[in-house]
Amino acid sequence: MTSVSTLVDQLKSAEGEALQKLLYALAELLDKASDDTSDALCAELRGMGAVAVISKLLTHEAKQIHRLAISIIGNLASTALDSKAGLSNNLLKQAGAFDHLLRHLLTTKDDTTLLYALIAIQNMCVEIEYVNKLKAAGGIKRLQHIVGQTDPQLRQFAQCCLDNARTVVDVSDLVSDPGAVFDAILSSTSATDTRTISEVANYLISQCAMKLALVPRVLQIIDVNGDGIIDRDEFIKAHEAGIFASNGIPAAWTAAATEGL
Repeated sequence: MTSVSTLVDQLKSAEGEALQKLLYALAELLDKASDDTSDALCAELRGMGAVAVISKLLTHEAKQIHRLAISIIGNLASTALDSKAGLSNNLLKQAGAFDHLLRHLLTTKDDTTLLYALIAIQNMCVEIEYVNKLKAAGGIKRLQHIVGQTDPQLRQFAQCCLDNARTVVDVSDLVSDPGAVFDAILSSTSATDTRTISEVANYLISQCAMKLALVPRVLQIIDVNGDGIIDRDEFIKAHEAGIFASNGIPAAWTAAATEGL
């Protein structure tokens, strides 16, 4: 079996049918990766420069080529496949991948290409910048149109894209003022200045502000006194110091989020 490094090296110069076969081989590697191997595989692909190579192929004129590239991008951006997908998303952003996916969403007449584009957009659309691009290009209206169509898979993933976009907007608004966030936490009870870690966690989870598995780790760091209580100043200082970002909070909180997504 061809090694990942050899496969990526060959991708950089391959054309035509050879290029298609290499992309298919890479897509198959990702599809068959187990939970134990998928993180390492994606890390190796990042290290070999594969993200930029695949992103360039999103604009390839051959349908078979750009369709495979879209499928691979969707996998690389998926936290279900790679717990460090945020790192791949950063590279995809540098390569302008989202703009190319958006073009496919808006113009393709091929249902399979459209399905792959929807999946990739769903996985990548975790930043307010992407939501704004969707709106500006007419992507939201396009997604709403697809939701009204008959194909159940297309409807499902178009709706997921819309749900993601709505969540990103909500989270972006939520964290624009960390003091207001903490005040909102207090407003649910008669407490005046502190909340327990579990109460803060429950609030953040309910607002889709962070993933459940990340909450204990992040809040433990915020609780600098180790007393199980987080006061308003601790919360705001943690936000300003980038603790949320550096500990895997979704990219809607800050563009600096690069791991644990």
